Amino acid sequence: VMLSRVAPGVGVPAAGSTCPTVCRLPNRSYVTQLSYASLSKADSTAQRPVRSLLFVPGRADLLDKALAKGFAPDVLVPDMEDSVPTAEKTSARNAIRAFIPRFVESTSLSGRSVRLLPRVNAVGTEFIEKDLEAVIGPHVFGVSIGKVASVDDIAYLDNFISHLEKQTDTSPGSTRLVPWIETAAGVANVVDICKASPRLLGVAFGADDFLTDMEISTTTSDVAASATSVAILTHARSCIAIGARAAGIAAFESPFINFKSSEGLQRAAQHALSLGYQ
Repeated sequence: VMLSRVAPGVGVPAAGSTCPTVCRLPNRSYVTQLSYASLSKADSTAQRPVRSLLFVPGRADLLDKALAKGFAPDVLVPDMEDSVPTAEKTSARNAIRAFIPRFVESTSLSGRSVRLLPRVNAVGTEFIEKDLEAVIGPHVFGVSIGKVASVDDIAYLDNFISHLEKQTDTSPGSTRLVPWIETAAGVANVVDICKASPRLLGVAFGADDFLTDMEISTTTSDVAASATSVAILTHARSCIAIGARAAGIAAFESPFINFKSSEGLQRAAQHALSLGYQ
């Protein structure tokens, strides 16, 4: 579970504004221009706060369990990325594709206003385009993308999602993005990433993958974490919070994985708040 207190409407600039983005793909480069109007005129769900995100691995039994239990986070995140082994990526994608209509029916019947934000694999992987093709549509609030490292990653996503929105009769520009900042390159480029597209709802920090990229072996759950790892994690978290605040979007802390510890969750949320995560 990730917690973030976000004011309604954060990250949605004035209607009519535009944001040009350049997409560089092999053998071609082109520019798209998304209108902020398409976001501000989207379903009112886009304006509601995003305070809690519940991650569920892309398995049919676990996804159905989340529905049956009646959980009501602000956002449900069916995951195709870190929680899914490479050999199971295709089955996870298929499970999430099949889950979307069940989710829509369940939430409409129960009156719950949970939004759907699937997490897909990183740009540059063999999975990204099929992942997006499986989930983009009018019933999906947005997508979360692992290991975003540059504005070029955002530009690619903007363009490919725009293409899929046309194919699926989805309001142009309405699919929101939550990039994960999980590498040294991502942290170094976070200010530019945060301003790269009007689709961005916020950015999320992936602490464990960041430490792996930095070749620091201490995990975030290790009580004997070295002063060095604590310092570099604090620096990365601060960069992300500052970049998000400057761009007027949300900053989401790393997921809290010890879900049985209410006290631990409270401490983690308070620590994030002290660093500027709201």
